[in-house]
Amino acid sequence: MKIKITIILLVLVLGVISIKYAKGQDFNDNRIITSFGHDKKPVQNHLPINKDKQSYEKIVTATAYNTTREQTQGNPCISASGANICGRTDTVACSRDIPLGSYILYDFRLYRCLDRLAIRFDHYLDINFDKDLVGAKNFGIKHNQKIRIYLTNNIK
Repeated sequence: MKIKITIILLVLVLGVISIKYAKGQDFNDNRIITSFGHDKKPVQNHLPINKDKQSYEKIVTATAYNTTREQTQGNPCISASGANICGRTDTVACSRDIPLGSYILYDFRLYRCLDRLAIRFDHYLDINFDKDLVGAKNFGIKHNQKIRIYLTNNIK
């Protein structure tokens, strides 16, 4: 009987810890976050947030795009920040009110804002699906999605 109660308590405690972590309540300086992009490849991200731990939430429409000439302007591999985003699935194109280099937490995954959307897409978040055309199409359009933006001091 004692063993069953101990196991139940352990499961409850671990459940509460994982829920707090998933909600982003435990982010702090120098935390390493392992997130899985939409293609299930593990991605290691260092989260160098500002000393003031500035973050805020925003409601957006989430969409997907591919790094192809038909869907981008200029070289599809070079983002607005100057970074090469081909082969990556941990980047997003975001509206102009979000500083380049910021981290975006969406759907329990961490992305980096390295590209820009046209000014008419102020409340959108465009997730980079690289060359996965089918995955981007299947992702579709998701309205009223909550994201958390973590402001950083750099974009590199």
